[in-house]
Amino acid sequence: MTYRDKLKDPRWQNKRLEILERDHFRCKWCHDDKKTLHVHHLAYVKDYEPWDYPENYLITLCEWCHEYESIGRKPYGNELLDTLSLMGFKPDEIKMLNSYVEYNADKLKADVREWEDRILTEAIENGEKE
Repeated sequence: MTYRDKLKDPRWQNKRLEILERDHFRCKWCHDDKKTLHVHHLAYVKDYEPWDYPENYLITLCEWCHEYESIGRKPYGNELLDTLSLMGFKPDEIKMLNSYVEYNADKLKADVREWEDRILTEAIENGEKE
């Protein structure tokens, strides 16, 4: 069964309707209620069927926001984008965060290295690493 076929499955159609109702038939990002609405998976889990996801993994997006979200992803950043999406970040907020990261890259790299060193030191002190 193709993914397109799975989206026609009654189990997905029921789940989709639940999410649309939960979100009051409005795009959660731009609040439009006139454009075609899609139910979007914020993250994907291996071997899950579209209808198997918990509600917090699904969100109603209008056609435009869904397209914007989909083309904005790059293969190497899916895990981080999934995490940010699940945390409720919207595309414009992710873009702003990206600008912040670019502007503060050196400081952020230093912070990450410091956290990494601290975690490693604590692990060694606790006998978790040799």
